[in-house]
Amino acid sequence: MQNKKKLLIFDFDGTLFDSIRYLSEAEVNAVNEMGWNPITLDFARKTIGLSLSVIYEQVSGDKSLSKLQDFTDRFNKYFFARAKEAGYFDGIEEMLASLKEKGFILTIATGKGRASLDRLDKMLGFDKYFDFNICPSESEPKPSPQMVNKLLRKYDLRPEDAVVIGDSEHDLKMAQNAGVDTVAVSYGAMSRKELEQYHPTKIVNTVQELQRTLEALK
Repeated sequence: MQNKKKLLIFDFDGTLFDSIRYLSEAEVNAVNEMGWNPITLDFARKTIGLSLSVIYEQVSGDKSLSKLQDFTDRFNKYFFARAKEAGYFDGIEEMLASLKEKGFILTIATGKGRASLDRLDKMLGFDKYFDFNICPSESEPKPSPQMVNKLLRKYDLRPEDAVVIGDSEHDLKMAQNAGVDTVAVSYGAMSRKELEQYHPTKIVNTVQELQRTLEALK
């Protein structure tokens, strides 16, 4: 990454929030309750980052989304029963405070629905760090570049002024579709080896390495 960056676009689950296990279990349990063909935890892990409507279509085969609300309710029931056990990855809050102090624009682009993200904000209070966040209900879901493009327009910036930070192929494809650099984190949903297949600009293994990488972009 040659250019200095102004806009940092973070994925949420698996990048900031240590929730991969609980999301995967919630998806498996919701699918079982719906009576569909069972899925594995590994399958569920690889869908994290997608919107629930996209996940629903993949696991049910129902393109009409006729039971999406039922699936969403069951998923959220299981996830929020365990979400209080999760939290930021160690070092995330210190990193965000430092990045904000250095003058970066901090944003979130997530596959989570608005109601779920707002509920987690009440638990975590992440609004004190972030200037803006965007969800699939306000844009096309990942891997569409629309969330990134909307953020660039909001702040009147060019693709080379931004970087996307994420832990999954969905984050990387979204950024690449928008022509934006990427920092992939290997402590979330995907391993370093899995992430390498999607050619991120850089891969980091720890939050501390992520902080050093991002601070060097100012």
